[in-house]
Amino acid sequence: MNPLRCDEVKNSLVEYLEFELPLTDREKFYDHLAQCSQCRAAHDELRQVLAEVKNIDVVYPPQSYWDDLSGNVLNEIQQLREATVNNKTDSFIEVDSPGHDVSYKENRANTNVIVFSEIRSRKVGEPAATPVSQGEQVVKSPASPEARRPTARRWPIVVLPIAAAVLIGIATTFSLLERQTSIYSDTVADKIGFQAQIQSEQSLAELARNVAPLSQPGNQFGFTSRKALFNEFSIGSLFSEAKAYAATAQAVELKTYLALLKAALQNEVSPQSEIINGITQIQLRLKTQSDFVQANNELTRLLNDYIAAIKRQDVQRYNLARAGAWLFDYALAVIAKDKVSIRQLDELAQLTTALQAAGAPPGVLKSLNKMQAIVKQPTIVDRDYQNLLQEVENIRSLLG
Repeated sequence: MNPLRCDEVKNSLVEYLEFELPLTDREKFYDHLAQCSQCRAAHDELRQVLAEVKNIDVVYPPQSYWDDLSGNVLNEIQQLREATVNNKTDSFIEVDSPGHDVSYKENRANTNVIVFSEIRSRKVGEPAATPVSQGEQVVKSPASPEARRPTARRWPIVVLPIAAAVLIGIATTFSLLERQTSIYSDTVADKIGFQAQIQSEQSLAELARNVAPLSQPGNQFGFTSRKALFNEFSIGSLFSEAKAYAATAQAVELKTYLALLKAALQNEVSPQSEIINGITQIQLRLKTQSDFVQANNELTRLLNDYIAAIKRQDVQRYNLARAGAWLFDYALAVIAKDKVSIRQLDELAQLTTALQAAGAPPGVLKSLNKMQAIVKQPTIVDRDYQNLLQEVENIRSLLG
């Protein structure tokens, strides 16, 4: 396995931090970061930047701001309408019949008011104004555009007042910020719990809400092993479970799993004080929604740091911790019926090898072999998903 160069590491740091690299490349990253202080510093700096970006809150103007701005815009449009009617400028589409000139332009200007009001309402989440049909507003003379083309819907050609342009610009900006924030949050939720690059069609938060056993700590997927040999397996699983609760802002369950995780970390032969202190800090600041988002980010960082540290000490412990985190996330993918993520034969084989090397009970290896046989089938049906979850539960009971 060829080691990575510094330029390769720095060019792929974002993908590494967002869990977008293949497993083999992530292992190369672990090795390189353990040896290169310069790349490790760049990694820590970028990780901090990403954490700060993810915690940005979009602040919206108060309703009074929109009301004042809307009033100013409507006044501008009214003045523009009057100037157009009196001066007969080319701002609006001209009609050929002098007898209907004023009526047509006045109603065209009123249509603009409806359009701006509708845009503003949609951007700030209010009910949209009900637009009045142009056919009802406009006086149809034989020479007017509406009379010549009764089925056509034409937008008025108008020179927008500056205030109106500002309104659209500001409203659009806040709308894009809101949309971008929403998309980014969904993307983060998709990735925070999938250490082995499991990408579900549903977000982790949605999955966790739909998993009944997650509401009962220690149930079904609680890989809280009582055997010292599999303590790392338990720690990896507890990290993933805690992050699932953080993703869904379930305070009671998250606190329970943080306590279990902290106890498991303290039971290690050589406890890592930095990781334990990080868990303590998370426990102390779970008050607002943003605290849960930050808890997710911190748990992801601490898990990466933990896995990287134990890999330098003992490859077997590293494999067990990675297996614990991966198997929990795999269970979520099964619940989501994500066939692409479920068919990770290489990962299942690596998991089997890691547990076999650690002296796992024969029943664990038998369950893993059954899981591989299921996902190798050309077609996976509902019964197969149930069988996969049953084997995961069997592994839990044997190790716990």
